[in-house]
This record gives sequence, C-alpha cells and structure tokens, in this order.
Amino acid sequence: MYGNKKTFVDALTRYGLGVEITNPELAEPGDLVQFWRYNNTGHAVIFKRWIKDANGKITGIQFWSAQYTTRGIDYHSEQIGPYRHNVRPDKIYIVRPIIPGE
Repeated sequence: MYGNKKTFVDALTRYGLGVEITNPELAEPGDLVQFWRYNNTGHAVIFKRWIKDANGKITGIQFWSAQYTTRGIDYHSEQIGPYRHNVRPDKIYIVRPIIPGE
C-alpha cells in the first residue's frame, strides 16, 4: 500500500472542512469513508450504515459509490475482515464534512 491512507480525513480536516470520526459507532449517513482491504486495495465511499450481527457487532459496511460491480453509482456493501477481500477493521477512516462557519 502506497501513499496517504486517510485521503478524505486528511484533505477535509486540513482545510477545516471536516471532522474526523474515530468511533465507528458514531458514523452517520453522508459521512465520507476511506477503507482498505487485506489485499491492499481500497475504496472511497459515502457511508450509509453499518451491517451488524445479532449481537450488535459491526460485520460490514453499506455505502454509496461509483464502481464496476454496481455499473455506476449505487449502493453496495462489503464485509469487514479477516479474509483477503474483506475490509480491514483497523483501516477504516471516517470524516464528517462541515460547512465552514456553521
């Protein structure tokens, strides 16, 4: 993996246009998320909701984005860890965009 892993977070917080969300449970629809998978691929998305198991543990993420599998812009979901194509739980970066002065 090369370069900046926290693209949305670093870009928006640097210019006062966003607040980093470090507790995943506080993510809200519309937050921006950059995540990385165990196979070293990543994706930048708009958060919709967490997918949880019967015990309330986060097991996946549902989001809105443009990608090949959705043939453009649509909702999609991915599982979180520990397999090669799953999202790494320690490599999920969330930022809430803000309007300056509000």
